[in-house]
Amino acid sequence: MKKLLTSLMVLAMALSVITFTPNAVQAKRFKQHLTANLKSISVSWSKVKGTQKYVVYRAKVKRSEETPKKSKFKKIKTVYKRKYTDKKVKKNKYYAYYVKAVKNGKVIKTTFNKDYMDNKCKGFERATIGNGGYGENYTNSRKKLYFYTDVGYNGYSPKKIKFVFYRTVKGTKCTAKKMYLKKTKDGFYYDNTVKAGKTYQYKCKAYVKKGKKKYYSKISKMLEIPAVNFHASYKIESLTKSGVYEQKELEAIFKVSKGDKYDGTTVFLNKVSDEVDTGYYCYEKKDAPEADQHRYSFQLIQYSTDGKTWTDIPDKGVELSSTKPIYLKAKIAVKNDSTETSITFAGSDSKYYCSLIESNGNLLEYNGPGIGEGFANFDLIKGTGKSYQEWD
Repeated sequence: MKKLLTSLMVLAMALSVITFTPNAVQAKRFKQHLTANLKSISVSWSKVKGTQKYVVYRAKVKRSEETPKKSKFKKIKTVYKRKYTDKKVKKNKYYAYYVKAVKNGKVIKTTFNKDYMDNKCKGFERATIGNGGYGENYTNSRKKLYFYTDVGYNGYSPKKIKFVFYRTVKGTKCTAKKMYLKKTKDGFYYDNTVKAGKTYQYKCKAYVKKGKKKYYSKISKMLEIPAVNFHASYKIESLTKSGVYEQKELEAIFKVSKGDKYDGTTVFLNKVSDEVDTGYYCYEKKDAPEADQHRYSFQLIQYSTDGKTWTDIPDKGVELSSTKPIYLKAKIAVKNDSTETSITFAGSDSKYYCSLIESNGNLLEYNGPGIGEGFANFDLIKGTGKSYQEWD
């Protein structure tokens, strides 16, 4: 009886060593590698000398977590080789693994790492799609739209992945059109079947063909791009006369109209633009020295549709009509670091060489097919302006 109790105690102690929690692992680590497949996740590891068996543990992972804190590791298999293929996992769900090397009932090494836990999902990760239409080589327009695609590497990632696209026209109830699009030499996909002025919504799936069957990723989130001009053009006229105003603030009025029916949506904002390279500035002669240049802060404060009745520009801004002009009232002010005590305003007077309003997003937002921060400039002498989107 004594011998039986002793044997049971030894067995219990051995089992407790194998099933303890990861945080209690004191053994040295060895390396493991996870491979995501279309129907499984494979765990392989380096050889541990003297090992009699390996015990594999698995935990469910929330994708935002590197270490699966909210899911306990559970023993799933004892193996005698250096690889295990786990087929009992759900598609598009993430899992982490670690392995214990056991000899004579004791853990001699483990792959567990408390600082980082690799995780994979069965099959593809969700596909992603982004606006690729602003760059050195490719620019969106009212005739052609560009975008890039990708699929995460924590899922199945063969060398050659293909994508299928689904396109809808914003504001219509049409069924999504399935499309297989061509690529540029640099790997950007493009759609040259768009109609000017319409806004298109795209989603995509990654897929691979195995035999006669195709395997797909989850569909991407929506990408929306208007098929309009990359640069918006405007006509602008200063209704405030040029001159030197003996004051530190001046309210000036401008009349602005849209230059092309295929421009994107322009929204004028009421933010202050007082950085060195933004705001209003003017000078009389070409290549004027800095001392002869006049630079002021600039803020749009009110708008009018008839030039008579004025309304404060709301925080969300005011949209420029595609058919009717808008009147804008702006506050031009001497900058805090300036020594000027009066304002020189050139307006649209051709005797001046330069009379410009420039902005890096404080003046307006332009919903064009580019990507990033909005830029704008208005040449009051020429009576023209433009805006576009630059990289962030």
